[in-house]
Amino acid sequence: MPAIRNHPLTAFLVVAFGFAWSMWLLEAFYPQGTAFIPSPTFGPLIAALIVLAFTRGKSGVKELLGRMVRWRVGLGWYAVAFPPANRARPRRGVCQCPAAWRRRALGSRAG
Repeated sequence: MPAIRNHPLTAFLVVAFGFAWSMWLLEAFYPQGTAFIPSPTFGPLIAALIVLAFTRGKSGVKELLGRMVRWRVGLGWYAVAFPPANRARPRRGVCQCPAAWRRRALGSRAG
């Protein structure tokens, strides 16, 4: 399609927003069937793959997918990006909310 080749940014935006908004509309009209509806957050990825397929062909798509799985960071950064499960969630019994909310949740009016 020459329109996609001549205007790749416009094509990307149209496909990304079109996919995302159509998925949001499906979720709004069919809330019980959301298990089978793809996530709207995949819109930019799908748009990038479609536009790359038209502008650079198979090699462009392979290059993008290759870059998505290639990581060039040290081992220490993995610990920052993916902390252990026990550090990632709050401890039991700790309410991370203002004191007024905590009092209201516990049913106590006093301090």
